[in-house]
Amino acid sequence: MPSWDSEFAFLKDRYENGGDLQSQLNPVFYAAGYFLASSEIFKNLDYAMTINRQLERLRRKKSQDGELMASLHLLFSRFYKHTIDDTAIVSAFENYAKGMLLKRRFIPHVITSPKEWREEQQQSPIHFLKYRAAIRKGVKIKLSDKTLAVSTLTKDSYLNKIGYSQSHKLALDEIIASRNRMHFMGITGYSLKGHFFQHIVYLHSLIKKQTNRRFPYLFLNRY
Repeated sequence: MPSWDSEFAFLKDRYENGGDLQSQLNPVFYAAGYFLASSEIFKNLDYAMTINRQLERLRRKKSQDGELMASLHLLFSRFYKHTIDDTAIVSAFENYAKGMLLKRRFIPHVITSPKEWREEQQQSPIHFLKYRAAIRKGVKIKLSDKTLAVSTLTKDSYLNKIGYSQSHKLALDEIIASRNRMHFMGITGYSLKGHFFQHIVYLHSLIKKQTNRRFPYLFLNRY
């Protein structure tokens, strides 16, 4: 099995000299699918959506049936493991985003210097061709083996390059914020907005386009 250092060296060579990337893309997209498919909310999406609609209906009616609300929250917690699921969904997005950057020939590894290159990458993706041209002109560009943070990947300039719809950015931002809080939510007083579920279906559809041919067993016929 290739080491982390050898994988990084391979990609760095591709950034500088070009070449096929398919052997690197397959596992990245597979990892994205694995993370999403491992979440309880994805495995139980239909049930979770049904219960969530019932909870929202009771809230709109200002229901005083505390026992029913508590029962529904408890049932909902079986299908959505909050921090664990949020982490899985964010990891799925990160892998998908980095895979699409690679596929479209943008560098997902962090540029550490020069300063102007580092700052530019934080604002918008750097294409292989731009990096390659600078290297050949003698510009000393240092790359870290670390990849871009999710806070960078969710900037509009990055979402546009990977083809991620802006209409799903709100849900993605909320999931990331929820994951970052990393606290116990309890089983009462909590429900999800409709765009949370729509985002899961959307993310799944994007990953499926990249994996279904090579990993047809991964998602079966879900959505």
